[in-house]
Parts: sequence; C-alpha cells; structure tokens
Amino acid sequence: MKKVTRVQNVVSSRGRWSELRRGYTNEAILSRSLLVVCPTEYGGQIEHAAEIAAAASRTAMFSRVILLSRPGAREATSGWKDSFELHETLLPRRPSTSPWRRVSQTIDLLRERAHIRRLVGSLQGAAALTILWETSKYGLTRRTSRVENVLFLHNAIPHEAKQMTLRDRLFFLQEQRTVRRATLTALHGEAQRAIVTRWRARRIVVVPLPGDSRTVLVSEQVPGALCLGEVRPNKGLENAIQAATSATIPLRVIGAPQPDSYGDQLRDHVRGSTATVDFRYLDADEFNTTLASAEVVLLPYTHFSAQSGVLAKAMQYGRRIIASDLDSLREQAGDYPLIEFVDPGSTDELASRLAALRNATTVETAQHHRETQQEWDDVARRIFG
Repeated sequence: MKKVTRVQNVVSSRGRWSELRRGYTNEAILSRSLLVVCPTEYGGQIEHAAEIAAAASRTAMFSRVILLSRPGAREATSGWKDSFELHETLLPRRPSTSPWRRVSQTIDLLRERAHIRRLVGSLQGAAALTILWETSKYGLTRRTSRVENVLFLHNAIPHEAKQMTLRDRLFFLQEQRTVRRATLTALHGEAQRAIVTRWRARRIVVVPLPGDSRTVLVSEQVPGALCLGEVRPNKGLENAIQAATSATIPLRVIGAPQPDSYGDQLRDHVRGSTATVDFRYLDADEFNTTLASAEVVLLPYTHFSAQSGVLAKAMQYGRRIIASDLDSLREQAGDYPLIEFVDPGSTDELASRLAALRNATTVETAQHHRETQQEWDDVARRIFG
C-alpha cells in the first residue's frame, strides 16, 4: 500500500484576496520563522521545496515553517509527515489556452508579489524571518536586520539558452540581479557555482541533491529503457529513440513536453521506432514507482549544467543508469557503481551500451540505500545554519 501522511496545520484558501489578507493579520509571531516560496505546485520543484521545509522543521532551527504555493500543492506534498504549514494562497494557475495568457500572467505576478509582501509583513514583526525563494521571478523583499533572503537557484543556465524569447531574457536578467541582492544563493553542484560566481553573488553555498525521503512502493521491473521527466529539447531524446531502435530495446519516454510543439516533433520521431511516448505529468507516487521499476534509466542530455532529480532518485532506487558525460552529472553521481557515461549526442555509443544490456543474462541492481532524510537535514543546516 502507498504510504501517505497528511501534512499538519494546512492553510488553504481559494477565495478573494481580501479574505486572504484578513487571514494573515492576526497570525502569531514566533521567535524565528522560515517562509519557503514555491509557485510551482507540481513536480520536482515543489517536492524540493517540501523536502527543505520538512528538514528545517525536523532540525528545529525554526519555530515556524511555512511553505507558500498555489492550489494543487497539497496533493504534491502529502507524503511528508513533518509539521510545516502549507499555504495554497497564490493564485490558481491559468489555462494555457487563454488568448490573454501573457497579459494575465503579468497581472497575476504583480498581485502575487504584493500578496507575498503582505504575508512577510505579518510574519516579521518581532520575529526574525528567513525567506527561501525557489524562484527569482518575484524579486526579493527588502532586506533588514530581521529579514534574510535566500535564493535557491536550480539552473544557472536556462534549458534553452540559445533560443530564449525576449520574456525569457528579461527573467534571466532578473535572476542575475536577484542573485546579487540575496543574502545567500544556494546551488546544486560546483558547475553551477562557477557560473554564478561571475554574477557577483554575496555568498554561495553548494549542497548535494538527495533522493526522496518518503517511502516508495516498488513494483516489478519493467523491461527496457526509460526517459522520465519534463520533455525538453536539451535532453537528447531523439538520440535516445534512435539508439534504442538500433539496439532493439524498448524505450518509454514519459513526461510533459516543454514546449508543447516539441512533443509534436517527438511524436513524428517515434514512428517506426521501438519507443513509445506518454506526454503527461505524473503524480509523485506514479513518478517514483515508474522510476524505481525501470530496468535502465537514460539521461542522454546534449547540454546541462545543473543536477538531476531523476538521477538522484534513480541512484537511491539502485537503478542502472546511462548518462551523458557532463561535468555536473559526473559530480552528482560520485562513486555510484551502476552508471555508465557516453559522449553527449553519440547515438552509436548509446546504442552499443543498450545492446550490451540486451545481451546480458542478468541486470545488476545496486544496493545503494541512502539515509535520505538525514541528507536533507544536512542540506537544511548548510543553508540556514
């Protein structure tokens, strides 16, 4: 059975913003509080925010821990048993089909920014307040002797840096400005540090990316290869499809395409191949069980300077992995025994490794059990301690 534990002291509201504002005016003020701001209510980013919030609660560095997101975050964070508060009070996500989506998003961004500032004002008072921003799009609140702004920067280089729109470039400049203003910038990996150092950050801390601290139900192993997570052009999926077909290995590509047009391209690419595509977001339980049951996990990035949540979990579950030979992935893998590296973009080398897997009589599974909860506690101490 799935292990699902309710997050305690949940605050949720979908009503008018005037009601939300009244809801914060009488909040109790405690000695030291942590506010984690994560507007993405699904997937790896909200799970990352929840892991840090849970660890901050366990390590007793804060008397109060709040995770602020939007409606839908409760389901994504239901597996953490630690008593942080979940506020689903950012605006609901707008449908992607809205003709005025860009204008509406800008208006929503300004409203959410004002909402965060009201919440910060209600929390600081006589209490010391640390804000962990899982995004730079809101900027930072004004730094005072009692308010500390910490930015967690997940990708110092955007996924598609060479194809950024004007809007993307403006957000990238905003990110660099936010790094310069933040009290501390937290990163995964030395490759990211090398980039952000050039942005004149005040202080940088590099922390590992642990796996999932929740209990995972592991199903029977599914034969073949798996590419899991957001479907993006920098992930080398065309190479993976071609290599799997050459090796006559079944390949599953599962995840939501970013952008949607890229999904259409991949649908054309899988025709006549050994690959299948399933373009959707998986909830946390399905994501974890799909990954834990994979025979071999592929990470065939063409370029990538950050660290991978899929890699962290695949190692935690003892999966066999074939990944592109990139500095950030090598650093993250460390001494993990069941990972092989191939040149980025080398279809022939990837096909050869997959063919060797097909011809093997047995598939190894690493006994790579990690105390992931303790690892997340260590991450929290390095950021906030």
